[in-house]
Amino acid sequence: MDTVFISIIIDNYNYERYLVKAIDSALRQTYPYREVIVVDDGSTDDSLSIIESYGSQIRAVLKDNGGQASAFNAGWEICQGDLVIFLDSDDILLPAALEAVARQYEVTVISALPNCNTVCRWYHRRANPWDIRSRTNIPSPATYWPSY
Repeated sequence: MDTVFISIIIDNYNYERYLVKAIDSALRQTYPYREVIVVDDGSTDDSLSIIESYGSQIRAVLKDNGGQASAFNAGWEICQGDLVIFLDSDDILLPAALEAVARQYEVTVISALPNCNTVCRWYHRRANPWDIRSRTNIPSPATYWPSY
């Protein structure tokens, strides 16, 4: 089985006071198969110099202010991960967070793939075998009732 690669996308707007802790928590993950993307959404404080200080440890995206969803979308456009974690710049990840996510993903999703019809009725797999979109269809309770 291939290793799950995880993208952490951190959005930031004028949160220089918290940004270092958020980025450091992403970089200090015990799970090595990850990338950290920091999207600055047009900050007017000292956030940009903090982001630039990380150099090649992170992928930086600098954009005009467009709101949180816009910032996350900008990160999504360049991420390479099989899984994506969205992290606000005033939040932190515990050191083993990605290990837990990867382990749960392998147990829940990957182990279900050979028997997918028992897990869901519909799924779409793109070119990457790890990229699966699924939806569980729950039948109407009426299907279990006898006809009247």
